Amino acid sequence: MMIPVTSSGLTVTPIPNTMDTTSTMTVSCTAANGLFAFMIFEPELNPRENANLPQTVAITVSCSSVDMVWKYVDVPSGRLQAITSVRCNEAASG
Repeated sequence: MMIPVTSSGLTVTPIPNTMDTTSTMTVSCTAANGLFAFMIFEPELNPRENANLPQTVAITVSCSSVDMVWKYVDVPSGRLQAITSVRCNEAASG
């Protein structure tokens, strides 16, 4: 079943010596008690934070005003992956 996706902690940081900025925020979803949340990105990606079947999945996304593309920050690699949307489902484990 689909569950709500929320965002929090939006920060906008100027890029020195330019008129550009970088924005970051946390995107999360929380399943009901006893269930786990599973986050899905478009295009067809799943964050590593899903791995342990958590009740809450929380990720960091960032966007530069230069390219205006939101990107998932893969922890711990630091690799950025462009995403166009986020949705979440909840389910029972096992």
